[in-house]
Amino acid sequence: MHRRLVLCAVPLLVLLLIMIAVPTAVTIADRHSAELTNDRLNDAARFSTAAYTAIGTDPVRLQAELDDYAELFDTPTWLLNRDGQIIHSAGLPYAVDDADLALVDAALSGQSPDITTTVWPWGPERLTIVAPVGRDSQVVGALVFDVPTETARATILTEWLILAAGLLVPGAVAFWLLWPMSRWILRPVQELERSVDAVARGDLDAKAGTDAGPSELRLLASTFNSMVGTVSATVTRQQEFVSDASHQLRTPLASTRISVENLEPYLRDDVEAREVHAEAIETIDRMTGTVAGLLDATQFQSRPPRISAIGDALAGAAFRWAEAGARAGIAVQTVHLQGETLEVQEPAGGLDAVVSELVTNAIKLSGGTEVRVAGRPDIGSRSYVVTVDDNGIGLASDDREHATQRFWRSPRTSNLPGTGLGLSIVAQALRDIGGGLTLADAPGGGLRVEAAVPLRGTHCPKAAHL
Repeated sequence: MHRRLVLCAVPLLVLLLIMIAVPTAVTIADRHSAELTNDRLNDAARFSTAAYTAIGTDPVRLQAELDDYAELFDTPTWLLNRDGQIIHSAGLPYAVDDADLALVDAALSGQSPDITTTVWPWGPERLTIVAPVGRDSQVVGALVFDVPTETARATILTEWLILAAGLLVPGAVAFWLLWPMSRWILRPVQELERSVDAVARGDLDAKAGTDAGPSELRLLASTFNSMVGTVSATVTRQQEFVSDASHQLRTPLASTRISVENLEPYLRDDVEAREVHAEAIETIDRMTGTVAGLLDATQFQSRPPRISAIGDALAGAAFRWAEAGARAGIAVQTVHLQGETLEVQEPAGGLDAVVSELVTNAIKLSGGTEVRVAGRPDIGSRSYVVTVDDNGIGLASDDREHATQRFWRSPRTSNLPGTGLGLSIVAQALRDIGGGLTLADAPGGGLRVEAAVPLRGTHCPKAAHL
């Protein structure tokens, strides 16, 4: 953002300098052009008055003055009579183009010269000034001046360079100040972006800095901090309530179960009573499992996410999975974890807990004999994918769509211990960091579960689930 702001401001600053420089440069050129033409027009008016009396009486003196003038100012001058014929050439032979001839004709018609040509550093090299010789409407000739512009062009160029230098210094200062000023302006925004990203990753203690930048943006950061504080307090209270309620319910449920079990000797041989007794115990066990699942969920979400290498995140997990499988009579094999040095963003609770939940589900619920765990980086999605395959009964496509819902259990495994919370907690934890959980058919039969976590440096596109 900082670089983009500077890139947007630079063209505006350049445009501002151009808007100042161009009109000023044009004004400089117009001013020196006007000075040059006015000086020569004044000379032309003086010579015109002298020529009016000298043409018919004493042209020699006038011709000498014209010669001196042409030599002194390097300005060839020609005196023409009423018919446009040369009376005297001072400097160079008379030679004018069609545009100059139009000026001569206009002067011989009694029109005063109108010089509108602007001199620029690149040209024109000479100006032609024509003045009528006469009095009132009586024109007896014309004076033609071939005025060099070299001095004027050099002066204009010099002043343009001074102008450029004068604008370059404040422009350079402005460019130099633009970077730190934009950084100062955007510092609250950058702090806010960092804090939002931290909150999106589950860190509700993140706060945006409010000690630098414009007051309006600092007020925005302060408001954001207040909002995060309120949300954090609300979430903390919710988690504490669920945790406390779960703790408080465990003891009454355990006491209730013991009490119900103690009723068994009094049931005698009443089949219906024994069925009701067994159903009551099963219901209490299911409630106990649900309470335990809620407690696990609050503990799981209270652990902050972190950045770890794959090898560190799953260190020792393969041995634990194999032991858990051996106790259940299922072979758990960790096939290969590619790129163990790659760093990933772990979900709340850790990647180990996520994959362990998937392996435990496969051991308890798959009904198969083998579980395979593998991992690979997916460069296209900038994530690392851990795959858990089993060769059990699998899940139908309709069931897979509901498998990550809270308290959902497959009709095939509803008689097995469980709460239906584990997979939904894992799926939510992965979504919170921009990852995901995918269920599909395993090659050769069974269920495949893929847990994807972002590689380090990958932006989390979703806010944390609060």
